[in-house]
Amino acid sequence: MQKEVAERKRAETEMRLAKEAAEEASRAKSEFLANMSHEIRTPLNGVMGMTDLALETELTPEQREYLETVKMSGDALLTVINDILDFSKIEAGRVDLEAIDFNLRDCLEMSLKTLAVRADEKGLELLCEVAPEVPEVVRGDSGRLRQVIINLAGNAIKFTDRGEVGLKVQVEATNEYDCKLRFTVADSGIGIPRKSCNRSSIHFPRRIPRRRENTGERAWV
Repeated sequence: MQKEVAERKRAETEMRLAKEAAEEASRAKSEFLANMSHEIRTPLNGVMGMTDLALETELTPEQREYLETVKMSGDALLTVINDILDFSKIEAGRVDLEAIDFNLRDCLEMSLKTLAVRADEKGLELLCEVAPEVPEVVRGDSGRLRQVIINLAGNAIKFTDRGEVGLKVQVEATNEYDCKLRFTVADSGIGIPRKSCNRSSIHFPRRIPRRRENTGERAWV
């Protein structure tokens, strides 16, 4: 009996110590995120502020387009930082989605514009095809949609050496109140195995022994 009591007390002590260690690690993570917030936001706000001032000066159409892209990219980066730093969302394992009306085609144009330079540097053609029946204005979270498209198309550009990267939007289902859209990113690169399409993260080897042409797999959101 005494042995069982001693073992129970030892187990309780180990559980208490493990709990305290986990709480300490959680506090350390919170402090790190708070410090990172300050370190990243300060220079980013400076970049965005100077970009706003530059946009108020006399510019050529080409210069204005470049600066507007810088501002749009900065806004997108700030949104990502806000999500990373929202500790409650990380702990809950979820991200809240907005439900606001926005112009879908404008959203897609802004998303792909941030990737146009990277595609051009690699000699890739960046395409966007929106089916005529897709509504002009939709309700949803434009920021999240932009983030997903930039991530998928950005990876497609990264792992495609020649050819094209395309975004296609189609109506998959519709009823009296809702419209379900399918967003497809396709490329002429090495592709993603079908069994990996539903994974949240996919490992791409840095060195690929043999490259297969025109086998770019599709990824859906």
